Amino acid sequence: MKKIIYIILILVLAYNCQNEGKSNENIFIGETIFIDKFPLDLSLKGEYISLTSLGAESMYSIDTFLIFISSKIDTFYSVYSTKTEKHIVNLLPKGRGINEFSNANSPLFNCIDSNCMKIYLFDRTHSCISTLNLTKSLQNLTTILDSNTIDLNIEPEIKGAFLLNDSSLFYHYFSFSNRNEYYSIYNRKTNTFIQQDSIYRHSINNIGNIFLWTTHSCYNLREQKYATAMEFLNQINLYSLSQKKAISLVYNGNISDLKKVEECPMPEKYTYYVDFTSTTKLLFGLYANQTRKDWALKDNITTEIHVIDWEGIPKFKLNIQEKLSKIAINEKEKIMYGLTLEEEVYKYNLEEIL
Repeated sequence: MKKIIYIILILVLAYNCQNEGKSNENIFIGETIFIDKFPLDLSLKGEYISLTSLGAESMYSIDTFLIFISSKIDTFYSVYSTKTEKHIVNLLPKGRGINEFSNANSPLFNCIDSNCMKIYLFDRTHSCISTLNLTKSLQNLTTILDSNTIDLNIEPEIKGAFLLNDSSLFYHYFSFSNRNEYYSIYNRKTNTFIQQDSIYRHSINNIGNIFLWTTHSCYNLREQKYATAMEFLNQINLYSLSQKKAISLVYNGNISDLKKVEECPMPEKYTYYVDFTSTTKLLFGLYANQTRKDWALKDNITTEIHVIDWEGIPKFKLNIQEKLSKIAINEKEKIMYGLTLEEEVYKYNLEEIL
């Protein structure tokens, strides 16, 4: 009898975590748009490729290269050729010396500057943006950083920092004193904020679990737009810096209630967007919509990827048989790479999409 009661309590708790964690009010600024379905529903077939991902926690693709990012080995980056699928070099060694990192977060963004591929990195330990000159690093088979390190000693809880131009930076940061997050523009020459927009409609004084604010972000330098996909809240947020316009996209349901999500035990807490990446025109959100326990333990889970454009218009829902944990888009070759929890790597043809 006790066992039956215990099972019933677990089922009730799980139901409440899924259903009571929803609200009709969005605490985020801007317009809320509900997505009931995507215009096109596509199934992609994966091709397994034999790459050693070396404990990869994420991956990144630029030009004709695929980069696995890991904190479990002596270097943070393992670079492969997408043409030969062969390893080229390991970059960004751990340490505190010249051209060494004590940590290396996922890339902020990349660009082609003076015919060189460059990847901008946020070094949280040293509170700065460093620039990896990927072209020179590949030519010399060693880590080469540009000398233009950008100091970020402004706000301690920076969630993203991105170049706008030679004088300005875009910051996404959380303020513990105001209990709010901000989209802001900072003038490096005058050391002043020239724009600060709060992200929440009101401060979140009653929320103490910082993990609820976990986001995966994408930045579009050309369009000067910023997007975040929430891991524990069922939404994607887009922000136009030039227009100061914000929107939130909520798929297949109500808006997540922040307080009720916090009260749900972590194993039963729903996880929504587990990864997020972009091209110049499209955003790709890897959508789990599972409890953390199910997502980690179940093997018969397929992958759902939501594709929207930078205006917030839904385009495609991609269905994939493999259970992916990370994705990377090679825009030049029109290929998406997927990484499973078992560190297997697959690739998918995106010709129809890109």
